[in-house]
Amino acid sequence: MHKSTANLDLESRSPPSHAAAQLLELYLSRSGDILPLDIFLDYSEVDHKEVNRSNNLSIAEKARREAYSTGMRRLAQILERVRLRWRFLAVSALRSFPAFSYQQRSLTPASGIVFSTLSDAQGFNLQYMSWLDFGWTHSQIAALVWLSSCPNLEHLCIGFYSVIETFSQSYAPPDVLPLTLSHLTDFELALNCSGGDPSSFLDFLIFPGLRKFKLTILEAVQLGPENQWRGVIEFLQRSEGAPLETLKLLGTPLNPQEFMEILQMTPGLRKLVFDGTLATAEILDQLSNPAAITPSIDSEYEVGDINSIRIPLCPRLEKLKLHNYSQPPFALADMAFSRCQHSSTAQARVGGELSLNVPCYSTLKYLIFVGDISLSPSNDPAFQACRDRGLKIIEKSRPL
Repeated sequence: MHKSTANLDLESRSPPSHAAAQLLELYLSRSGDILPLDIFLDYSEVDHKEVNRSNNLSIAEKARREAYSTGMRRLAQILERVRLRWRFLAVSALRSFPAFSYQQRSLTPASGIVFSTLSDAQGFNLQYMSWLDFGWTHSQIAALVWLSSCPNLEHLCIGFYSVIETFSQSYAPPDVLPLTLSHLTDFELALNCSGGDPSSFLDFLIFPGLRKFKLTILEAVQLGPENQWRGVIEFLQRSEGAPLETLKLLGTPLNPQEFMEILQMTPGLRKLVFDGTLATAEILDQLSNPAAITPSIDSEYEVGDINSIRIPLCPRLEKLKLHNYSQPPFALADMAFSRCQHSSTAQARVGGELSLNVPCYSTLKYLIFVGDISLSPSNDPAFQACRDRGLKIIEKSRPL
């Protein structure tokens, strides 16, 4: 990997003009032929008119939209010529255009523009590409084609609309599926599932080096006849041994048992974000430090048998964030209290003898509530003992 790169940020509230294309051409010509490229193009804030449901556009507005589409295609075609040098590429386009048949490809977010212009990415080795942000797209196949061309990818962010292209349309799948990306550490996936379940994208992926996984689902998923949703579980099973430290699961149809199975597979988690509805008594009990080894204020306690100590779920957990938590606080407060003594070991007496070898899983530093702060769960007196031990309890009115 080259440490030196050429960087360009280009953004405007006006549609991409011929002058913008000339500027991009000039920049590329002066950057030489070798340096990896970091390029950020943002035309997502261009002023445009909303249209009514009848899709009646004036001639002038149609011309303006066609000019925008043409300008974005022109920029993408220039970028295509230097794709083997890409290290970081972000192209942001308008999100709020309706998907008319004549502009569906060019005026959906960035990935739609790139995919429609760079559809022959398969077969190229984009060896410098370490960071890829697709924005939103409706084509899983195009995304897989791009991923198969980026063997050294480290960061991936992608969103899928509910209209998903299948292998029978537009693209042939990569030759080798599932696709393994050994260097990928950060993966953020957003799904708009109205009328379907695009989480099947996970079925084609293996990320053995994954450290951060964030999944957000914006619409309800329709479950199959067995009422199961195991896409995340099977993805983690294929990526066996991934050193996952951050996990975010929001809006998923996971049931508590499926969620429990995921937590059992991810013992290295330090940050965990999930919906408050999954904070059941059983989950919270399994996250709790066993009462037999929860230290008192003086951090000294009696242990009968070290071998009988149950390891809690997420034994390294430092930050817990709950979205829209509205359940009674007592089980959550008890769990937080059992985990918020900040030490990796504590003094214990085993058979009356002082021992420093007994593990202490009281690692929790932050408890964060996100959602309707009018409920103010953190103000409940049940959490005062946690504060006394130094736990930071935070409330946020919306996701950040």
